[in-house]
Amino acid sequence: AYAQSKGVAVIAAPEGNRGAVAEHALGMLLSMTNKLCAADRSVRAGIWDREGHRGFEIAGKTIGIVGYGVMGHAFAKVLSGFGCRVICTDIKPNMTDTWAEQI
Repeated sequence: AYAQSKGVAVIAAPEGNRGAVAEHALGMLLSMTNKLCAADRSVRAGIWDREGHRGFEIAGKTIGIVGYGVMGHAFAKVLSGFGCRVICTDIKPNMTDTWAEQI
């Protein structure tokens, strides 16, 4: 209700296409951590700024997931191969599993 009162759309898709959503979220995360969009724009403009566009690995980092339903769980599972710690929060208690630790 709070998010909606601030103009943020809240949509529930209990099953949906969880695999595709998890993969898309991973792609966006890797794009952000590796500065792919900025690097692409720069290279297309003829500028090679290797140090300015150096990203970082997610291995060893902590990644948080807000809402640990089927989509959040699928994302955590995809992240499991990257060596990062995954934490989650959800309105339901006791959501800790193999893939994420509820905080």
